[in-house]
Amino acid sequence: MSSTTRLLLVAGFSLMQLIGLAPSAEAGCPSTAGCPQPAVSGLEPTNTEMAALLEAASLAQLGSEAPAYPDLEMGVPTQEMIPAILPCVVMKSIGYTESTWIQFCGGDGNVGPTIISFDCGYGVTQVTSGMSTGSMGSFSFSPARVASEADYNIGTGAGILAAKWNVVPAIGDKQPSLLEHWYYAVWAYNGFSYINNPNNPSYPAGRPPYQSPGGLSRGNYPYQEIVWGFAAYPPGGLWEPMSISYPSNTAIGSSPSSISSPSPVHTDSCASGVIVDNLDPGFNFLQGGPGIGLDGTAGYEGNYYFASPYSTEVEYTVASWVPEIPVTGLYAIDVWIPAAGAAAATTAYFDIAFQGGHAVAQVDQSSGLGDWLELFPGTSFKFLEGFYGNVSLSNITPGEPDDYLAWDAVRWRYTGSEGGTGNGGSCLHSGDCIGALVCVSGACQPPCNPADCPEGDCDPVTGVCLGEGDDDDSWGDSDGDGIPDFIEGPGDADGDGVPNLYDEDSDGDGIPDAVEGSDDSDGDGTPDFLDDDSDDDGIPDSEEAGDSPTDPLDTDGDGVPDYLDDDSDNDGIPDSEDPTPAGPGSGVEDDDGGGIQFPEDPTAPRGVGDSWAYGCTCSQALRGSPSPAQLPVELVLSGLLAVALLIRRRSPGLSRADDGDVRAR
Repeated sequence: MSSTTRLLLVAGFSLMQLIGLAPSAEAGCPSTAGCPQPAVSGLEPTNTEMAALLEAASLAQLGSEAPAYPDLEMGVPTQEMIPAILPCVVMKSIGYTESTWIQFCGGDGNVGPTIISFDCGYGVTQVTSGMSTGSMGSFSFSPARVASEADYNIGTGAGILAAKWNVVPAIGDKQPSLLEHWYYAVWAYNGFSYINNPNNPSYPAGRPPYQSPGGLSRGNYPYQEIVWGFAAYPPGGLWEPMSISYPSNTAIGSSPSSISSPSPVHTDSCASGVIVDNLDPGFNFLQGGPGIGLDGTAGYEGNYYFASPYSTEVEYTVASWVPEIPVTGLYAIDVWIPAAGAAAATTAYFDIAFQGGHAVAQVDQSSGLGDWLELFPGTSFKFLEGFYGNVSLSNITPGEPDDYLAWDAVRWRYTGSEGGTGNGGSCLHSGDCIGALVCVSGACQPPCNPADCPEGDCDPVTGVCLGEGDDDDSWGDSDGDGIPDFIEGPGDADGDGVPNLYDEDSDGDGIPDAVEGSDDSDGDGTPDFLDDDSDDDGIPDSEEAGDSPTDPLDTDGDGVPDYLDDDSDNDGIPDSEDPTPAGPGSGVEDDDGGGIQFPEDPTAPRGVGDSWAYGCTCSQALRGSPSPAQLPVELVLSGLLAVALLIRRRSPGLSRADDGDVRAR
């Protein structure tokens, strides 16, 4: 696992009681005979391989190489069930406590028989109960595979720990992501009995942590304190040390019950999510450079990049965070808000590109939170295993030059598996669909390819055609103009300080966005609500709209307003060549002074004695060097590839379902 990409955990499984087993007991070779399953000869994994298996088991990534995990209980007093994922450091410490990471008595990379303890505990995680029947309560597993396969053995141990979590009293509000809340479950893994009570007089009072400098021998600690000790002081540096707080012995008493959480609480790098920080390989600036600073006074790992809002003096800057997703499923997205330093932007727009669409969140980075902030609380997005999807942030935002935007860390938290609906099945959002399928027009279907999309605009990042889908405005329309926020985006096309998604006239031409819509009438790649010349005739929309832009002028009464009409006066001469394109009412009915009014005057073409009211409004003048108002919104990226989102239809390509999820339509 990359040191720069950290994985998210929480886990699950079944029942095991080792009530009479003293915590000092540890499996050793040779194997004990006379147990339910015979020892099996097998190749012992190396420590590196064993660490990878323990992490995969914690993440529920072993698939068919492990039994099915039960869901975990979460929350007190309101409780919900979530997919079972465990903290890696706890599983690694339990594995070492039980067997010193041994499955076969042969040594790393050598062949030997299954390690079986004196009380018939098997393999790495010393599975004991159920080895005769293959079941413990509702949890079922294969005893033969527990004895013969290291990965299956570890997966079974993970399931047992998850099952213990579900039956023991709560610590705090019972959050599986917090290491301290696993204290009772780890206790129960070895037997939830008085032998492991920290108040048992068999253990000396005031004992230092196990494995710490001055620590006592193993027999002086209850089981869970041995696990806590290995977590903080890993033998041989087998994993990253993690100090876990201990609950109050007084609160536990002689008969443990629900207690408050100890403080402080911790998560480990495996349990906290897939994290991409600003100095990690998964983070890249796609545009920008000279104006970017690095603040070393704060940030997730002590630093973050910052830049001023885009302007005529500040270069356009956009960067993306690309995660390595461990397993296809649903993920909540968090961003780290620096505690101090340069970050001062009150409106930073983060774009989530997930399997099935985009979602844009507005974030206040000036709060000095110094913690994670969830972008869409209660909403999860589907991401595919591997390097798919991303989060991006540009410096397009209203603000002063010192209202710096910050690029720090982004976290993906696994919240559950995607739905099981297959190809052609009904869906509300892409998270309902199995695997890579996306939800389009209420049905699950394979990701798009250019041939599927009317304009060839298949977004490879999200798997949906841009600008397609059902006419459903439930995705989110902050300014009520009928154009979803996703299409309008966080840019400020007219430079008035109001982001497009909140601006009723994004391009400042006087014609409301609700009237212009998101079509691209002239096919130039800029939707009409952002285009200052929607029909590409060289005449600004603001001039062609007439005196009442909310009800744009339609000179020839053909139902097409002048700002979209190639021949506004229907005289057969394109407006781009016609000196009197507006016709009656333009003030140039007799444009050449010949006494014959439009449209009868045959000398209307430009250059025949006319004094065209528009003067020289040539297209070159309108299309000079890009300005902040002309810069297209970037809703981007696949790794280092920036994907230009060209919206070509009024019907939006994404919507937000009533439950707050985001989906393709």
